[in-house]
Amino acid sequence: MNVLPTPIIDENETMYLCTGGTVVLSAGVTADFYTWSNGETSESIIVNTAGIYTVEVGNSYTRVETR
Repeated sequence: MNVLPTPIIDENETMYLCTGGTVVLSAGVTADFYTWSNGETSESIIVNTAGIYTVEVGNSYTRVETR
């Protein structure tokens, strides 16, 4: 079994997105899978629309955390 480290979650984390700009969001932990609220499945995503984004990360055995 591969135990993943617990992600550090900052509930007050805020990123600013300028008009026409992009922001890279990262799950912040190495895992077997990632499921972002926008449907993407990579460790990091690039967004160009303001909003609230969440990611579920986990390994083959269990889900670890939602950020």
